[in-house]
Formats: sequence, structure tokens, C-alpha cells
Amino acid sequence: MGLLGQLGLEAIPTAYTPQQELIRTLTPQLEASRLASTLQATGLGLGAGLAEAGLEAQLGYTDILGQLERQRYQGLFDLLRAERQAQTQTSRGDGLATVNVTPEGFTFGGTLGRLLGQ
Repeated sequence: MGLLGQLGLEAIPTAYTPQQELIRTLTPQLEASRLASTLQATGLGLGAGLAEAGLEAQLGYTDILGQLERQRYQGLFDLLRAERQAQTQTSRGDGLATVNVTPEGFTFGGTLGRLLGQ
């Protein structure tokens, strides 16, 4: 092989030295980029999970509001029904005591009125 062949073989590793230095310089940045991509993908997954949990919480909140509205209206209807029953009992004289105001005074109705003979 001769002197020129020997020099050529020794020059080959030196020819790759700039590329190796470039790769060695870029490796930390490439690793950081890979890590950022992984974290971003994980973050997107976590963000999607958080959004899903938020929507579930909103649906649960809406359901609870609906139940409270139904209970409120049910309470109002029960109150109106009780008032109506009280009015019909008073008008029929079925109540325990009714007080009727007349220009002459008071008269008692219901059970109390029957006991007093009025």
C-alpha cells in the first residue's frame, strides 16, 4: 500500500471529525426536542382528560340544578294543594274552627261552632 495509501487511511477519521462534533453538539438539543415532544403529547392527553372531567362535572351540576328545580316546584305545588284543601274544608265547615266575621260580631263554624251550638 504505500505512503499515499497510508496517509489516505489516516485522513479518513479526520475527515469525519467535523460531522462527529456537529452530532455531539446537536445530541443534547435533539434529546431535549424528543423530551419536549413526549411531554407535549402527555400534556395534551392530560389536558383532554381534564376537559373531559370538566364536562362531566358540568353535566353533574346541570343535573343537580334540574333536580333542585323539580323539588322547588314540587314544594310549591304541595303548598298550593294544601292551601286549596284548607279552603275547601273551611268552606264546607269541616275544619276544627272557623271564625266568620259579621257586622253583628263573630260566629264560629266547624267543630267548634257545632260544640258551641252556633
